[in-house]
Amino acid sequence: MSFPEQVKAVIFDVDGVVVNSELIFLNSATRYLERHGVHPKLPQLTRFLGKSEAYAAMTVANEMLEGRVTPEEAREGIYGEGRGYEELGHLDPMPGLPEFLSWMRRNDMPAAIATSGTAARVDLVVGGAGCLDAFDVIATVDDTGVCKPDPAIFNVAAERLEQQGIARSHMIAVEDSANGIASAKGAGLYTVGFTGSGIPQDVSQADVVVASFAELQALIER
Repeated sequence: MSFPEQVKAVIFDVDGVVVNSELIFLNSATRYLERHGVHPKLPQLTRFLGKSEAYAAMTVANEMLEGRVTPEEAREGIYGEGRGYEELGHLDPMPGLPEFLSWMRRNDMPAAIATSGTAARVDLVVGGAGCLDAFDVIATVDDTGVCKPDPAIFNVAAERLEQQGIARSHMIAVEDSANGIASAKGAGLYTVGFTGSGIPQDVSQADVVVASFAELQALIER
C-alpha cells in the first residue's frame, strides 16, 4: 500500500505507542512463569502484546504451564494487585508524542485511539500521561467485544473519523505489535510500524517503519 498522498488523521495504538507500558506486562509475566519453573524467551511473551488479558492468561495457563494452573490463577498472577500495574496511571507519554500531537492540532489533523484495552484503562493510562484531551476519537474493546488482530477496533475508529468527513485513504495507523499491525491492515489502513518503545517486535508486515514521532512527522510533511 502506498503512503497516502495527504494524511488527514492518525490512529494510534496505546501500549508501546502512546506510552511505554508493555514492559510492565513483560516483567510481570516473566516473574510469574519463572516462579512456576518456566523461563520464557521474549518472543514467547511479545506475541501477547495487543491482545486481551484473558487470551494471555488462558495461553499461559493451558500452553506454557500445561494446565498446572487455571486461566483465572494465571490472570491473577500476572495482572493482579502488586504486579506493577499501579504504575500505569503514572507513565510519561512516549518521547516526542506531545510535540507530534501539538503539531497535528495546529494542522487540524484529528488524532484517534484504537486499543484492545478498555475505556477505563485508556482514561487511566492516557489520562495519567496527560494527553487524553488530544484525542478526538477513542475506540476500545468495549466497543467491539473482540481484540486485535481482529480489525474491528480499527474499523470503529476509522468509521468515526469517516463521520467527520475524512476518507479512510487519508488515514494512517501507528502500531508496534504484529497483532496490531494485522488489525490495522485488516481494516484497510496504511500502517506505520513504530519501534520507539525499544521492545523488539515483529513489525515486518507494516507498510513503513519509524523509530520516532519526529520521523513520522517528516514522512507526513514530505
